[in-house]
Amino acid sequence: MLSKYVRARIVSLEGVDIAHWKFDFHASIMYFMTNADEYIYARYGGRDSRAADSYLNLESLRLALAEGLAQHERYRAGKLPKRRRAKPMYPKDIPALERYVIKERGCVECHHIADYLAQHLESTGKLDKKRSMFAFPDIRNLGIELDVPKGLVVRNASGAAATAGMKGNDRIRAIEGVPVITFGDLQFQLDRVERDARQLKLEIERQGVRKQLALTLPKLWWNYDIGFRYWSIDPQLYFESRPLFPQEREALGLNGTALAAKVTAVDALAGMLKLHDLQVGDVIVGVNGVERDELVQDARLFMRLNVTPGKSADLSVIRATKRLKTKIKTRRQYYRKTVPEEDNGGH
Repeated sequence: MLSKYVRARIVSLEGVDIAHWKFDFHASIMYFMTNADEYIYARYGGRDSRAADSYLNLESLRLALAEGLAQHERYRAGKLPKRRRAKPMYPKDIPALERYVIKERGCVECHHIADYLAQHLESTGKLDKKRSMFAFPDIRNLGIELDVPKGLVVRNASGAAATAGMKGNDRIRAIEGVPVITFGDLQFQLDRVERDARQLKLEIERQGVRKQLALTLPKLWWNYDIGFRYWSIDPQLYFESRPLFPQEREALGLNGTALAAKVTAVDALAGMLKLHDLQVGDVIVGVNGVERDELVQDARLFMRLNVTPGKSADLSVIRATKRLKTKIKTRRQYYRKTVPEEDNGGH
């Protein structure tokens, strides 16, 4: 199948138009099926928090390559719609990436693109953490499990997907009216959905018949385990927690919109570096004076969304039966990147 393609391997993104060749820059690998006009037929790649190859195998790649060839014939026959190309953007257009990598003659790696761009948005006040930090949301939050060797065939539907009418063996054909061929396409289009959206339009094929589904998005559909991304925009808190159960909230007199998170573990570095004095069992019920939020009730998630890495935050905590005030100093995380001279609070 690959012999029917001209194959090119990109080893550095320095000269690549990243606005056009856009993908999940934290993925382990990404293939683009394209033509000489740079019309993208399909993407193959992507991952989730389980593993780098959750959605990768040779059989699904073979299917994607076959569909790419079929799309090429449609393109030559004038049967594919024209697409508007985004305004070009290159790695050199991201200030920190230009300064710390390109000028130092370093390799422009995929993860550099994502993180330095996020840092730039943060420094210019344009960062939307729900979109940037929680990039390429996990489709399992929607109740979709794919039969990976079969491409976009659904192995099992639950939750919001099942409620919308999706069933096992359905093939996903489009999202928000845009045709999708591979998981890479599906994840790319899902990432474009506004995080405050409440409904998602899907087209599926069932036994040869196309059907439109309206999926009601869960409240925090974009929230998932992003630990593998090593974001510098994600404040390092050095504790683990969980949201309170309804009965625990009731016992503490906290209503449904109140912030609350019970500390379940504390990293030893917190004490060594004097970052905070939280204890296992503490319940965080306020962050910088905010004690309730309509969107997020998990106090830890609220901090990740609203505290700038390296900055301190004032916490309201219930310890045993007493309410007390304390502080937490966050740190900025760097992963295979140059640490700016002015920022010595990272690791």
